[in-house]
Formats: sequence, C-alpha cells, structure tokens
Amino acid sequence: MKKILCALLSLALMFTVFSACGKKEDSSAQEDQNDSSQQEEAATTKDFPQLTGPQEGDTVAVIETSEGTIRAVLYPEYAPLAVQNFIDLANKEYYKDMLFHRVVENFVIQTGDPTGTGTGGESASGSPFANETNPALHHFTGALGMANAGENLNKSQFYIVSGTTVSSDLISQMQAITDGSYPTEVIDGYKKLGGQPALDYRYTVFGQVYEGLDVVEKINKVKVDEDDRPTSDVKLVSVTIETYSAEKKEEK
Repeated sequence: MKKILCALLSLALMFTVFSACGKKEDSSAQEDQNDSSQQEEAATTKDFPQLTGPQEGDTVAVIETSEGTIRAVLYPEYAPLAVQNFIDLANKEYYKDMLFHRVVENFVIQTGDPTGTGTGGESASGSPFANETNPALHHFTGALGMANAGENLNKSQFYIVSGTTVSSDLISQMQAITDGSYPTEVIDGYKKLGGQPALDYRYTVFGQVYEGLDVVEKINKVKVDEDDRPTSDVKLVSVTIETYSAEKKEEK
C-alpha cells in the first residue's frame, strides 16, 4: 500500500480508461447518433454538484493544514460510504497531526495515514469499504477522492486532485465517447477546472474543494524525494465537519 497511487501515473492507465469505451461499427452509425442524442439530452438533466459549489445546508469539511485552511463540500447522496467514513473519522479526531506523505506535482496530494508511511490507516468501522463511482462526480482539480490498496479496499487515506490541465487530446477522446460517461457539462468542467479524467470510474470521489485551492496548490509544489514524500513535513492538522451557510460566509 506504500505507493497507493503510483500506478495511476502511467500513461497506459489514461489510455486504458478511454479505450474501454470504444466506438461502435460504422454500420450502426445512425443508431449511434440517435443514442448519443438521447444520452446527451438525459445528461443535461443531471446534477453535477462540483460545478455549482456548496449549497445552503450542505455538509462541508474544514481541513486544517500546516500551509493553511481548505474547505470542501461533501456528497453523501452520491458517495454515502466514503462520506460517512470520513465524517466518523473526523469526529473521532482521527485526522489529527498527520503528514501529507505523498505529493505528486500536477496530480495529487495525499494524506490520511496516521503512520505517515503510506502503508497504514483504518476505516471508521475497522473494515475496508467498497468503491463508489457515480456519473455525477469526476476528478476535477480540487476533487477529494479515496486512495486505496485495491478495488473496494478503501480505509482512511484520501487525496485531493491538484494543479492539472487536461490536454486537447484527452478532451477529444472524451468527446468521442458515446456512452454518456462524459456529457458536455463534464467536458466543459475539465476544460475550465483541469483535473484527472483517467481516474474517473476507478476511484471514489466524495467531495470538492471550494475554498483554499491555493493551499492545495502550495502543498502540491513542495520539494519531494524520489518516493514523492515531502522533504520537509507538511501536516494535516485536523478535519472538522460543519454545515454550509451562505449567511455565515458573508459575515466572514
């Protein structure tokens, strides 16, 4: 589990994600066009909460780090297992004085292991829980996701997608997919926010940073060793859970 996300850095993974959604044969081109139109119409009715920001009453996480404060909205309706686990661990003060043990520039910052080695961590229940993927949630820059030792082996470690732009080649590949996985709203989101579409439908997204992305980027640019470990400690100080209020935000 030491290099939980190491394999994700390979280009092979990126191409695997998109090659799994290949086009149909030309003989059914008209049928494809009709299906695509129906899927696009359906997609426009979907809710993509990462693109709208927190709403009144949403559950948010206040992530205090040695470099500043990060605030993220959580999505229990789309990733109930991951969100409840995260809330339970936060309420137990599990996420306290931990290291960001893995930082990969223009990819992710990762923490949530009390041993600081990348090999530890436990879920709130003591048992790993399943992956939760949902077409409403994607790996835009600022997305919170569950790191794991393998499919359905989620525990306590999490990452935040950071500092990335999506190449025109990847945008074109997403546009070519006709199964509804990447509707226009999502592709536009990747164009605007950047992110890691290669992680979509493989790892659980359960939240989105809406304040403190500059802190994420600051951490993402720290000096690291050959194992992607910061050469100077960067700490996760605490995580607390609040309810979002636009009125309180204005008061600040």
